[in-house]
Amino acid sequence: MWSEVGETLLAELRKHPEVKRLVGGLEREVETGRTTPAAAARRMLEVFHGR
Repeated sequence: MWSEVGETLLAELRKHPEVKRLVGGLEREVETGRTTPAAAARRMLEVFHGR
């Protein structure tokens, strides 16, 4: 049950237009050490939830 929920949420997150626009920049920020993976993930979730 939980794996289905996780897979569905992840698929929806990846399809979200605003999240898709952010991903490249956030990945670069993580790679260069400008932000942490946790902070980047929180930012994606904030956008996903409309905050």
